[in-house]
Amino acid sequence: MRRLVFFGKGGIGKTTVSTSLATLFHQAGLRVLLVGCDPKHDAYLKLAITTPITTVMDQFLARSGRFSAEDLVSLVVESPSGVHVIEAGGPRPGTGCAGRAVGVTIDLIRTSRHFAEHYDLVVFDVLGDVVCGGFAAPIRTADATDVVIVASHEYMALYAANNIAIGVSGLARQGGARVVGVVANKVGDDLDREAVESFARRIGTRCVGAIPLSDEVALAEAEGTSLFHGAMPSLVTRPYQQVLEALRGVGDADRVIPTPLSEQELRDLVKVHLRGKRSRNEGASPSFPGDPSHGQTP
Repeated sequence: MRRLVFFGKGGIGKTTVSTSLATLFHQAGLRVLLVGCDPKHDAYLKLAITTPITTVMDQFLARSGRFSAEDLVSLVVESPSGVHVIEAGGPRPGTGCAGRAVGVTIDLIRTSRHFAEHYDLVVFDVLGDVVCGGFAAPIRTADATDVVIVASHEYMALYAANNIAIGVSGLARQGGARVVGVVANKVGDDLDREAVESFARRIGTRCVGAIPLSDEVALAEAEGTSLFHGAMPSLVTRPYQQVLEALRGVGDADRVIPTPLSEQELRDLVKVHLRGKRSRNEGASPSFPGDPSHGQTP
C-alpha cells in the first residue's frame, strides 16, 4: 500500500491538489483512500460529498478514547468519484490538540489489515506546514512514504516549503518518508514556475508539475463539486494529469532526503525571481484591472 503525503502552506491549494490527484489515481485504476488531516475537515467537500461526515475526533470523544480499527472502518465514506474518505477532524478551536486525532488515525491505518487489503494508495492531506506532533504522524514511521510539497513562487509559500523540507530531513533517520517532488501551484507565468523549479533543485528534488492560477477552482468549490467530477476544460485539468504521470513514475532515485536552504539562501532565491519579474515588466504603462489598457505595453 503506497502512502502519498501532501504538505504546504495554508491557503496554497494543497487540498485541491491532493483531492484532484486522489481522483485521478482512482480513475487510473487504483483503490484510493484520502485521509483529511486538517481540523477544518473540509477535504471531503472538494470530492463533491455534500453531506457532512463524522470525523475520527467526533467518534473518539463520543467513545471516551476507546476507539478501534473497526470504528475507523465505519467512518469511511465513498465520494461520487469513487475515492474513499476519512476525516481526522479536531476539537473546537482552543479546546484541545487536533494532532491527536491524526495520530490515532494513522496508527490504526498502519496496524489494520482491512486498509492494507482494501487500498492500493492512501493520500494524506495534512494541515498547513505543521510537521510536528500529531501532524508529523504520516512521516514519523518506518513505512515507505512519499512526500509532495505544494508551493508557489511567493516567499512565505517557499518558506513553509523549506520548513517541510527541514521536518522531513530531521525525521529521516527514524522514518521512511522521502520527498518525491514539489508542485508549483497558482502559477501566473513562466517566471513563477521557474522560481519553484529553482527551489526544488536547490533542496535536491524536482518540480513535478506547474498548475496555473484558475477561477475554475474557486467556481468548483462554490458549486460544491470537484475539478474531476463533471465537465471541466482540458486547459484546467491537463496540468493535474501531468502531475499524476510524474508521481506514477516515481522510482527509488526520486525519493530523496531534502537539503533545506538557509533563510538567507531562500531570501536570495526569491529576490532573484522578483527582480526578474521587475526587469521584464519595465516599460509597461501603469494600469489597473478594468482599464482598457490593462496588460498592454506601449
